[in-house]
Amino acid sequence: MENLSGHTKTELLKMSGDIKLRHDKLKKEIIADTYEMEEIEKRINDKVAEMQELERNYVEIVEKLMG
Repeated sequence: MENLSGHTKTELLKMSGDIKLRHDKLKKEIIADTYEMEEIEKRINDKVAEMQELERNYVEIVEKLMG
């Protein structure tokens, strides 16, 4: 943190406003990133479920061929 004693109240007010804007922007980005992660997780889970179904079908086919 920089030494704030040399700043005027107006400068400090401007700095606090800039900090608030940056904070709000980062918060929105984090929310968007979290949403994107949830969407990716859902797509992965859907693919895993499909893979498991394919594996079950494959095993069943192989068992019938062997039997």
